[in-house]
Amino acid sequence: MLKGHFDQSDPNKDGKITREEWDGQANYMIAGKNSAFVLSPGGTGELTGAHIGWKVTKGLPYIPSPLVYRGLMYMVNNQGRLSAVDAKTGKLVYALEEIGLNRAYASPVAANGHLYLCGLDKEVIVVKAGPLAERVCSEELDDRIAASPAIADNTIYVRTDKSLYAFAEAK
Repeated sequence: MLKGHFDQSDPNKDGKITREEWDGQANYMIAGKNSAFVLSPGGTGELTGAHIGWKVTKGLPYIPSPLVYRGLMYMVNNQGRLSAVDAKTGKLVYALEEIGLNRAYASPVAANGHLYLCGLDKEVIVVKAGPLAERVCSEELDDRIAASPAIADNTIYVRTDKSLYAFAEAK
C-alpha cells in the first residue's frame, strides 16, 4: 500500500527503511535552511560566498513565492506577515507582524503601485507598494483563498474554494 511512497528513503532499495536510513533522512531535513539569495553574474563551477551578492534567511515564506516589484522583494510568510527587502542590497526595509492576514498560501501579486495579498482567512488585503507598507483596503470573501490571484486586462481574479471573483475599476 505504501510501496513507492518511501522509495527516496530507501537508498539500498531493499524495501525496508533501516534506522540508519531513517536517521540519514531526518538529518538531511534538519540541515536544510530556507534562504533567498542573489548570485553575481559570471560565476562558473562551484559557487562560493564570493558569488553571493546578498542572502536573507528570516521572514521567508514556505509556500507563497516572493515577489520582486519596483525594487523591493516582498514576502508573505505562512503566518501572514509581510516583509520587504531591497532587491539590490538585501537589506530589510520592513517586517510587519500585523497586516491583517491570518495565514497565507497564495503568492502576492502587484499592479498599479499596490500589492494584493490573499489569505486562508478569506481576506484580500491591498497594500501600497514601497518602503512604507500602508494598508489601503481589505475585503472578506466567501471562503479561504489558497490560489494566487491573477491579473489581466486591468482585472484581478481571485479564486476561493467556492467562487471565482473578478475585480476591476468601474468605467
